[in-house]
Amino acid sequence: MDKENYKVLMIDDDEMIATATSEYFNMFGVKTAYVTSYDP
Repeated sequence: MDKENYKVLMIDDDEMIATATSEYFNMFGVKTAYVTSYDP
């Protein structure tokens, strides 16, 4: 599987870390989204 087909959902309560990690993955063609909270 080619890395351009990967999709990642990251869950982290620290928005700064989530943003930086998401941007890092996106630089390499891995589609990444993140959430910092969950409200059922």
